[in-house]
Amino acid sequence: MPVAPLHPGFGPLAEQHIPIIVRNSDFAWLISRFLTVNQVEHEHQESVPVWSAYHSLINEARPVTRIGAPPLLSQPAHEWSTLLTVLMRAQDISTAVVGVQRETVVSLDMGLYLPAKKLQMARNDLNHIILRPGELHIVMAMLKTIGSYIEGEGIDLCWQESELYGPATVQQILDGKHITRGQRTHMITLQALFGLYLEGFL
Repeated sequence: MPVAPLHPGFGPLAEQHIPIIVRNSDFAWLISRFLTVNQVEHEHQESVPVWSAYHSLINEARPVTRIGAPPLLSQPAHEWSTLLTVLMRAQDISTAVVGVQRETVVSLDMGLYLPAKKLQMARNDLNHIILRPGELHIVMAMLKTIGSYIEGEGIDLCWQESELYGPATVQQILDGKHITRGQRTHMITLQALFGLYLEGFL
């Protein structure tokens, strides 16, 4: 069963407070990363690590929650009858565990999300189900949205001119098809732009 991290501080916080905490932590990393660049080059000191390594150092070990995906039905998932049966069974399981008045959240990849949503909209007995795309497809959609916003604005050309990636890879990043490279590229871009901002500010 895969193990996923659980953020212990998000539970008691109001929704509007979460971005402030995350933003402050990211700003601290950006500023410290920018201020140590010149010192590292001249004094041979260790620089502030990359974003993921930095957060693993400043945060305590988090408890984990186990997420399982037991097979609800041994049938082809794309068939309408299978989708309906799985949604009904998921709703029955949720009702038995947490009660009738609670919604059932079902995560699906985009290939199954669209027909499942059509099925839910056509029936009145699936109102207590909340359908959502899986995390991978949410990230891909987010990266594609960012890519559509910055395409042709010069940032994609900077990636090529700095030899960060070639033209074909840059286009795939803009289309949201490279998850790891896309995240890495946008973090490098954020650092570069924030460094220029701090130079102008200071």
